[in-house]
Amino acid sequence: MPTQVEWDSEAEMILHVELIGRWTWDEAYPAFEQLVTMMKSTPSSVSMLIDLTRSAGIPPDALTHSFKIASTYPGNWELAILVGGGAIVSALLRVFGQLHPTYGPHLRVAKNLVEARALITSHRAASG
Repeated sequence: MPTQVEWDSEAEMILHVELIGRWTWDEAYPAFEQLVTMMKSTPSSVSMLIDLTRSAGIPPDALTHSFKIASTYPGNWELAILVGGGAIVSALLRVFGQLHPTYGPHLRVAKNLVEARALITSHRAASG
């Protein structure tokens, strides 16, 4: 299965979405629908790790599909951290944030899961 969604923490404050191998948007949409359902199940702020470390790339039309997905996130969305993916993902995220400035402050990039979790911890500490 090219997608997996699970809680990354027992406190249900971090979701881990893994996109594996050569996945398609048709395969990704149900995973993100599951993620939204899980986010809505808790009143806590929820950050997500969108893990591309085992992905074989990103399918075409990433900006369009990313906007459709992000527009479904509930109000308790804290951060979305794209993990792995290299320079292409960083560039796509930068462009996405410029095209959709409402979402920009919620977006980060990390090289690995350890760095991503540290970004969440740092963000939460700064937010009080």
